Amino acid sequence: MDRWFASTQPNRLYVHSATSHGASSNVRKDLIHGFPQKTIFDSLDENDLEFGIYYQNIPTTLFFKSLRKLKNVVKFHSYALKFKLDAMLGRLPNYVVIEQRYFVSNIPKLKG
Repeated sequence: MDRWFASTQPNRLYVHSATSHGASSNVRKDLIHGFPQKTIFDSLDENDLEFGIYYQNIPTTLFFKSLRKLKNVVKFHSYALKFKLDAMLGRLPNYVVIEQRYFVSNIPKLKG
């Protein structure tokens, strides 16, 4: 039995911006259009702190309009190609988000 009690994307929006901007479910057109609220990424940028988003297939942080700006393209990195190297070389930014791999999981379902 699935024990989830809330839609996924509004929760992820809340994690990075302290609000879901009124979203209470995963409405495709809203996700595609993007959300306008200020994010932790905006605050970091305003304070000259670096952030990096290491994605595995789809960076859902792109649901925030501000992260779609051209200046932020250098903040997105392939997890497989860059994360371990950046960590080993001490090049991780001040704030790191590791986007999980969506749609594919080798984790067996729990019984019960």
